[in-house]
Amino acid sequence: MTAYVASELSKFFITPSTGSLVDISAYITEINGLPGKRDLSDVTTFGSLGHRFKPSLENAEFTINVLYTEDTNYGTNSTIGYLRTTLSTSAFAYYPAGTTAGYGKISGAMWLDDLSYISKVGDAVRATIHCKVDNGVTIGTV
Repeated sequence: MTAYVASELSKFFITPSTGSLVDISAYITEINGLPGKRDLSDVTTFGSLGHRFKPSLENAEFTINVLYTEDTNYGTNSTIGYLRTTLSTSAFAYYPAGTTAGYGKISGAMWLDDLSYISKVGDAVRATIHCKVDNGVTIGTV
């Protein structure tokens, strides 16, 4: 029988101002979009019965939903706030099933495209982070 992976095993690391990958999994409630899409060039010619495509460049984007925290070391404000203003890409590594040797890993470099805080009466303050992958993702193992 197939053993499905529980999301609480997932890990996500990102490079904040410290310059080394830091585990921010404790703040994340959802990751959506990895490994991402790639563009398909339309190569349809006369006489085709339908559209034809050729794989092109990767065009990956992903969203992370987090709980907001003021933790000065690796909290949402200090880590993500830095990514919003940096002038260079930040490395990331996503481990859907955890960091056990042999498990899957998706990594690359990314830009923070959008940061939105969400405050709702009676709920924890949250943030939605939208990222664009720079030069494609690498899919491998731990």
